[in-house]
Amino acid sequence: MAWDDRLLGRSRAPETPHPSAPIPVQGPAVGAGLRIPLGESGFSVFPLILGGGDFGWTTDLPTAHQALDRYVELGGNAVHTSDSYGAGRSEHIVGSWIESRGLRESVVVTARVGAHEDHPGLGPVALVRGVEATLTRLRVDVIDVLYLDATRDSTPLEEVLATVDWL
Repeated sequence: MAWDDRLLGRSRAPETPHPSAPIPVQGPAVGAGLRIPLGESGFSVFPLILGGGDFGWTTDLPTAHQALDRYVELGGNAVHTSDSYGAGRSEHIVGSWIESRGLRESVVVTARVGAHEDHPGLGPVALVRGVEATLTRLRVDVIDVLYLDATRDSTPLEEVLATVDWL
């Protein structure tokens, strides 16, 4: 600070920002055209899929919608949620956002089922009920990419795959 600034009671911003200052987003949206293939699914997605694990748990609906809006502004186009995130509240939040913004055709929806306490596991009945409940909470007709949570499940793989094929 120059001597005249001190005498006049003026202060200047430091030349270099504090190490904990947020990193500014500069230039065009980083992912506006950046897409990579999602395995063999036929989908091309932004390299970072936004997970909704905190939605409905530590992040309320308005804040989650704000984060989702910002993600799309920066080029994002894929969102992941699960029936176990906030006991399904994450799916409600993501579904209400997709519906309110009219983004179903432009957002890839990925969801995990099998860990919700109302229908745990991957047995045929639990799996069908889990997928139906997820579709209802998300307010969509199709889950683009389905993940199966087999953490505490002993259903034979052949039975799980037959049920998924039926779905």
